[in-house]
Amino acid sequence: MVSFCCLLPLPLASEVITGQTGNAAADALQWSMGNILPPQAGLSVNGLIYQYTITKDPTTDAWVTIQNENVNGNGTVLSHTDDWSQLPGSTINKFLSFGDIPTLSMGDGSIFVTGDGTLSDVNVGYNFKFDTCVVPLSDPSCPGFRNALYQWLLDNGLLNAGVDINDPYYDQYVQDILNSKAEVSEETNTDNTESKEEEIDKESLEAKLSVTDSNMKVAEAAKQNAMLEVLRVTPTEFNAYLTASIQGGVYEDNVVLEDSTLPDNADVMRNLANSTTHRTMVRSQYELNP
Repeated sequence: MVSFCCLLPLPLASEVITGQTGNAAADALQWSMGNILPPQAGLSVNGLIYQYTITKDPTTDAWVTIQNENVNGNGTVLSHTDDWSQLPGSTINKFLSFGDIPTLSMGDGSIFVTGDGTLSDVNVGYNFKFDTCVVPLSDPSCPGFRNALYQWLLDNGLLNAGVDINDPYYDQYVQDILNSKAEVSEETNTDNTESKEEEIDKESLEAKLSVTDSNMKVAEAAKQNAMLEVLRVTPTEFNAYLTASIQGGVYEDNVVLEDSTLPDNADVMRNLANSTTHRTMVRSQYELNP
């Protein structure tokens, strides 16, 4: 495991993701932050954008407050108030920017009127951000990932874990792998040997029967006799051609004449008669009357 940690890619800079929530006051003028903000670790709120319409008597006093309770104690972690005293009702749209407030400390949020007035068309959204590497183990590219992984392995007793080489099952597994490799190697060698023997036999037969570019072989009586001997003793390679059997047989005539006398073709005789008549008519045009 130590070598694994050392081979990890070099860490890159962490990335800060920013975003904005939907309307927290869409259903009511009080809301739970657990249903509004994303669940990422290290999330913090750094801005607030809101809009509302207040209806009131311009001669009365009113204050509109937006706040979030403090989960860790009394009071609030976020609070802002608009003073509408002695002012007519209207619509307001504001954006507030402030230092990062950890979402773990942000309790329920609300918007309410103190004094005379009612609210409508309320829209409240939070701007947030979070560091993708606030937990180094979340990504191997985070700074401090190696140290965090080393500490996690150490805390969980996995750093020195390994395979027991004396385990009989492990030994048997390794031996089976070695045996399978040896069997494959032997089969390959056997196939190669048989192929080489066939090639040698084929080459020797071709050499004995070949006379191309070798007039001296034909001229020598001893070598002629050797060639004749090879031809006389039929090589085993020709047995397949000599012993081949081809299916055959006698094909009997199957044409049967129902009548031994073939009648004349009446259509042919009729055509001949028409042709003779036509020829006579044509020739008569050129004959002179006496």
